[in-house]
Amino acid sequence: MPVNGGDGWDLASGVGLTATEAAAARAVAGRQPVALINDPYAQLLVRAVGVEFLVDLTEMSVEEAESGFALPRLVDWVAVRTRFFDDFLSAATETGITQVVILGAGLDSRAYRLDWAPQTVVYEVDRPAVLDLKTAAMEGAGVQAHAVRIPTAADLAADWKRSLLAGGFDPESPTVWCAEGVLPYLPQTAVAALLDTISSLSAVGSRLAADSVIDIEGLVAQIAASPSFDSRPSELQVDIGGIGVKSSPCVDVAGHLRRRGWEAKGVDASDLFELHELAPLADSLALYQRIRLVKASAWSPKRSVNQGR
Repeated sequence: MPVNGGDGWDLASGVGLTATEAAAARAVAGRQPVALINDPYAQLLVRAVGVEFLVDLTEMSVEEAESGFALPRLVDWVAVRTRFFDDFLSAATETGITQVVILGAGLDSRAYRLDWAPQTVVYEVDRPAVLDLKTAAMEGAGVQAHAVRIPTAADLAADWKRSLLAGGFDPESPTVWCAEGVLPYLPQTAVAALLDTISSLSAVGSRLAADSVIDIEGLVAQIAASPSFDSRPSELQVDIGGIGVKSSPCVDVAGHLRRRGWEAKGVDASDLFELHELAPLADSLALYQRIRLVKASAWSPKRSVNQGR
């Protein structure tokens, strides 16, 4: 039976379901002939959520599973996106940064599967039900984190900064921030507020990676028109227009960060597919071109913005 958290938010419906489907895609991507990623805990976490259709996808062959996901080539997209963030986190921590914050941690297993430097602390920020499910699943399987993992229960659309600080986060130390699959599901006013809060907490030398949507209305229209999305079982139908991706114009994440003192640059999906020598995205899959990944470094962040410290 799918898990529903006590706070009324669950991983089996709405935006929570997208996190579970991404985990299922990671499980399948790890079995591709030339695998870009290896998430050995993705299937475990999908099973913990308990959506049978997605559990079944993780047990199929790569070829069989690919046709069951909400969008064509979703497995490839999740693979290149995951690899982007994996490489970013590894490179950033190799510089000596030992404080990491994963925003909207969902079913992200990086605290358990990446090779972290000694004394690295990973703060996972998400709804309490999500964090509790992951903790229980990993403990039940005897899996231990490779870093000091600090679950931080908070709503990213509300005052998550207070919870982070209460958990021991040090705003005077450089931080690696990871916001994978988060910003597209927040109202755009909340996106700007979240970026400002990150800036207020970031010491010089901090790093940030995020993915964002550059054309929300176009993305929603293309997803809704996808035959794969429309043909899914009724319990897996998601109101794409009502889960946060609903306000325009979109925040220019890289531009917003530059105005806050960061050095930032964007990477398009087609660049990642080319980098990893995957088949190019067809014109019919232009929806992925409406997503941009951003990497930023804080050399002089304007910490007075939304500071409240």
